[in-house]
Amino acid sequence: MQDSRKRKQINGRLTPSEARYRGIVDATTAFIARGDPEGRFTFLNEAYRRLLGKPFEELLGHSFLDFVHEDDRTDVLAVFRHTLESPLARVHFDCRMLTPDGSAWVAWDGSAILDGRGVMTE
Repeated sequence: MQDSRKRKQINGRLTPSEARYRGIVDATTAFIARGDPEGRFTFLNEAYRRLLGKPFEELLGHSFLDFVHEDDRTDVLAVFRHTLESPLARVHFDCRMLTPDGSAWVAWDGSAILDGRGVMTE
């Protein structure tokens, strides 16, 4: 309930275009997340937050690796490093994410977000 109110307050400060984008991203059942070059969450949509069973405030700034099953971390870290070294690459990987009920297999597609100079921002 509190998370919902905070999102409504944030959405009230967004431009109409940003609000439409946020509405679409939060309404989808696909897991959508952004992170900084160190792998810390900067955004997670509602579906991803439900999977992890935590509110946005508890996830923001934490490493996504904290929620990857320990048996999969080495492989996921290798894919993440590849993205850092080759920011134009698109990557795909499957891993188990830690959930309140144990773990769940998740298939990921990802890429770096570059600024106008080609520097990785997220």
